[in-house]
Amino acid sequence: MRKAVVCLLAACLLLGGCRTQTGGVFHSPESAVSFEVPEETSSAVSSQAGVATSEPGASSSSASSKMETISSQGIAKPRTSSDQTVSKSPSLPKVAHGITYGYNQLTAAEKELYEQMASAIAALEPLISGFDPVNEASLKKVYYCVRADHPEYFWFPPQYNWQYDPTQTGNNIYAVRFRYIKPDKDGNPTDSEFTKAEVASLKPKLDAAVKTMLQGIPGDASDFEKVKIIHDRLIQNTEYVKTTNAYSIYGALVEKQAVCEGYSKAFSHLLSKLGIESPAVRGESIETGEGHQWNLVKIDGVYTHVDVTFDDPLIPGKPDNHVSYHYFGLTDREISSTHRVTGDQYDLPACTSTANNYYKQRELLLPNFESAAQRRLEAEAARAAQAGEASFSVRFTNAAAYQKACRILFTQEQIFSVLAQAGGTINSDTYYQYESGNFNILEIGFAY
Repeated sequence: MRKAVVCLLAACLLLGGCRTQTGGVFHSPESAVSFEVPEETSSAVSSQAGVATSEPGASSSSASSKMETISSQGIAKPRTSSDQTVSKSPSLPKVAHGITYGYNQLTAAEKELYEQMASAIAALEPLISGFDPVNEASLKKVYYCVRADHPEYFWFPPQYNWQYDPTQTGNNIYAVRFRYIKPDKDGNPTDSEFTKAEVASLKPKLDAAVKTMLQGIPGDASDFEKVKIIHDRLIQNTEYVKTTNAYSIYGALVEKQAVCEGYSKAFSHLLSKLGIESPAVRGESIETGEGHQWNLVKIDGVYTHVDVTFDDPLIPGKPDNHVSYHYFGLTDREISSTHRVTGDQYDLPACTSTANNYYKQRELLLPNFESAAQRRLEAEAARAAQAGEASFSVRFTNAAAYQKACRILFTQEQIFSVLAQAGGTINSDTYYQYESGNFNILEIGFAY
């Protein structure tokens, strides 16, 4: 008996966005460094990008986001020559950097603060001070760039205070305190914090997971092939689940459970190890308005959008080896139909080239559904079936060609002839039709 199963891929993909978190601010604990918080001069802000502005004298506020909550608070305290409450931070070893897309956008003064901040966070130090004073915009830009350039810091502090001198204008921030708070499964701050001993015990597990993910990748593989391998491995080895570590690279690679932020950080770090630049992009799903994170990837000198989370759709019962390529290699214009960049972050390059779109690279971008295009679809079906893959897909350059293909394959049931000729061990009487509704992509799943 012939059987067709239609899977609404678009609805499932939209579930791939990040879940709701609630913002919040915090008060510094008692310590050797005194952070005074006069009510009339304190300011606090939460933002999903960690770079929202706050002015001295503003009231405390919080913002809801769909990713891990980032909270920041400005504390007014005049800095005088006799003020000994904040001294220069202890000297810390300079940390090694991988690919530093954010760092490269900073001024010379901001780069100095970046180095101090990265060293402190790598060592889980609670305080940096003694740097040349900066303004709030520079501090938050540096914080975001360190966070984006170092996804391997799974303990990265989501909350921080800065101390500024209200008697000065412009560059008046002279100390920053961090709290290495753990999130709950919804990304909200908890009462628990990472300790140095705990991180030291967890890091070897992450290092081993990274090594495993990079094994067997040919050194002479093209950038495109390297990106595809990491894209596929991450999807096949990670489940979209909200857990306490789901927002970090540790959740994605060690526990193999993550939300979009964890997918994106793991993708960025693994590609960095292969010498490929892949900065994170923070935004939201246009249809749901939920916060979301994906990546820009530089392939052979050209930037393109890749969303690993949206290529790992939540389809009940889908095979573990199911991989989609709907969001592999999109231009700004293409991804803007489903994604929106939001918040302040580093500058993003324009993505206008289609050269590294998966379907164009694989010669699966079809202008029509005439004889040559039909043969190309049949050949791709045979390749995927004989390789034991879960599905195959093609993309059409226009809606008319896509609709014609659907009519011939499904309404006229020519799909069963395609499956019968494909070979392999597939059941040629059953198929799964993954309907995306975006980009004129036709994806068909096999039954084995």
